[in-house]
Amino acid sequence: MSEVKITEKGFTEFLDDLEEYARAASDENLQKALMAGGEALAADVRKLPKPRRNISGITHMLDTVTAEPKVRRVQVGWRLKGYYGAFVEFGTRKMSAQPHLWPTWTQGKLRYYELMKQQLFRR
Repeated sequence: MSEVKITEKGFTEFLDDLEEYARAASDENLQKALMAGGEALAADVRKLPKPRRNISGITHMLDTVTAEPKVRRVQVGWRLKGYYGAFVEFGTRKMSAQPHLWPTWTQGKLRYYELMKQQLFRR
């Protein structure tokens, strides 16, 4: 079995790491990290293809997707047509689901996690 040598320098580095994690885990930094991921998800949903319309001047439901900060979380959803967006995402008894938020999250979640980690440990 190899011998492990514990030095004062090792403890100092360990303490520095703990302080860095504590700083990163502050409520303000966590909120910023969550917003970074939420805003990236909302931007990706807004880029999804929209059906063609003959009526001009109407905002498509996907264009209203935003990320809003809440207490210790971020809510990504539809700003103006929120009630209708949930019907489209999850379906109703008369309409089948046409999800767009969940598949976009599933496809890009590793990128969103990486964005949140980068924001969390930014100095």
